[in-house]
Amino acid sequence: MPFPTITEVKTFVVPGEGEGGDYHSQKAGHWIIGQISNPMSRYEQYKASRVSWGINVLGRQITASDGSVGFATGMGGPPSCWLVEQHFKRFLLGVDPRDTSILSDQMLRASMYYGRKGLVVATISVVDLALWDLVGKIRKEPVYKMIGGRTRDHLSFYCTGPLPAEAKRLGFWGGKVPLTWGPADGAEGMRKNYEELKKHRESGPDFPIMVDCYMSLTVQYAIELATMCLPLNITWWEEVLHPDAEGYEKLKAALPQLKWTTGEHEYTRYGFKKLLDTKSIDILQPDIMWCGGLTELLRITALASAYDVDVVCHGSGPYSYHFAVSQSNTPFTEASQIIICNAPDGKSVKPVFGNLFLNEVMPVNGRIEIEKFDAPGFGLELNPAIRLIDGAKLLNPDPEKPLGQAGQLLIIMMLSSRYNFFPLQLSQVHIALFTNVRNAPELRSRLIKASTMEGQEGENEREALNFAFVDAAPITSLLHLQTAIQQATLASTDGSLRTKTVHSEILWALNNSNNITESIKRFGVSDSTKSLFAVRVCGPEFAAGAVSMSMKATIQGDAVPFETLSQITDWPLVCKYYKVSGDPAVAELTKGGKQEPKRFPEAAKSIINEIVVSSVAMKNVMA
Repeated sequence: MPFPTITEVKTFVVPGEGEGGDYHSQKAGHWIIGQISNPMSRYEQYKASRVSWGINVLGRQITASDGSVGFATGMGGPPSCWLVEQHFKRFLLGVDPRDTSILSDQMLRASMYYGRKGLVVATISVVDLALWDLVGKIRKEPVYKMIGGRTRDHLSFYCTGPLPAEAKRLGFWGGKVPLTWGPADGAEGMRKNYEELKKHRESGPDFPIMVDCYMSLTVQYAIELATMCLPLNITWWEEVLHPDAEGYEKLKAALPQLKWTTGEHEYTRYGFKKLLDTKSIDILQPDIMWCGGLTELLRITALASAYDVDVVCHGSGPYSYHFAVSQSNTPFTEASQIIICNAPDGKSVKPVFGNLFLNEVMPVNGRIEIEKFDAPGFGLELNPAIRLIDGAKLLNPDPEKPLGQAGQLLIIMMLSSRYNFFPLQLSQVHIALFTNVRNAPELRSRLIKASTMEGQEGENEREALNFAFVDAAPITSLLHLQTAIQQATLASTDGSLRTKTVHSEILWALNNSNNITESIKRFGVSDSTKSLFAVRVCGPEFAAGAVSMSMKATIQGDAVPFETLSQITDWPLVCKYYKVSGDPAVAELTKGGKQEPKRFPEAAKSIINEIVVSSVAMKNVMA
């Protein structure tokens, strides 16, 4: 019987916080999105949190002719969806999924003129992992048994997090901590780094502590800091420079007794060969979800073995676990592997991929027995309660409309604003305007149902609908809406909300009375709504691209420029809601009978807009 071939390739974007292994996307208060020295620390507007400059999670599903499905997750978001749909899919369809070597080679070579590193190789990595998962599912065999079998009986883990003493308590053999301050923080920042690491050493004189510098240091700064910390007995200094930087030879020459590690953000065997050729790297740390996938990682590992250099994967959960148990040069104390301390407080361990999978294997007392990895493929079962956004629909949401240029894929003419005077979790406002809305009744029904849904399904649905949906007909200007948004955000900040959320408060702020039900009826989405504003008030952990994708996935309509509002506003309706028909100036300008909405004199519109904006601005004062 012939082996099944690939019949379908699908891409997804995972929009939720903490799902899919995107360390840039976590809920407010999580330690990993706090101040950590990183490549963007030198820029003040991006220094506070990595969420201000990250990208989204990507999911990849490959189906075979026998109905078997392989799934993998990684980084890349919508741009990666485009690469797969428009370029890489052609190499996959109709092919035997066991041909991982040639498929990897074809994708790398076909994208060489615009790829070789970064997003392109990260996209290939997720495709490759999905292929290995699919083959394992078809053969009913775990991945590690297909690439060499077991080389040990269990995996031992160290834990990355802000509290190494907690890692020790949880049974991990070591703890890796993020460096908080970088060169931009000067001598005072270096002193703070030393004091913080000295405090971590209190976890025990012999407990291994590693420091993750996240590509943020210079050669001179790294030498000075590492020299200062020699009494602290740091086990290794990780990724002090970016992979393309020349300087690891200088680090090794200055402090040969220390271990220097890197590779998390390097790609393919060619990039790793350059690192190995420096003869300055003690441990390579490729990320299986970024470096080219499992197929390329096996090549990198074979290359490293010729230099007698150990390979210790960065993160990636079960994908890297299957690799580690099958390779003899992956451990340096039994099997050293990273598990990210995903709990917001850094005091416990949660799955690397959040709730994306139902059965992600977790360490107990810092170790996992190999028998836990014996399920087919990578042993991961997708959680049906997790909302996945279909990549194909993101790229071409309306079947009657052809796919535009790549640069147009995410543009829905969304206005994103930052308000530094509000708390971080309320500092970002994203607004988009849609016309020809075709699913208003469905949206209204979902909003009502979501309010009573329980469990994970309820949380996911409320997050999917976490917008203010504002009927555009009674809105006179963008300033009108923005004034209501600021009033609602202010109420949320000082604890004076009249409604349950900042988004429902926007509707209340727009209304001329204090009646909440009337506010929703007048300004919320109704079955007859044809034009709709979508508003999201959130923190910087929600990148503008992710918000725009979620809007487009939720609202079936045409995103239009805000100037279009002039053709939408129902001026008689505005006059009715705000009781401005009796204003002498408005009455004079509109005399002569009932005016059609689009035929109101411009002077009258200007006066009405001033009245309604003032009314909204003064509502909290008068309420």
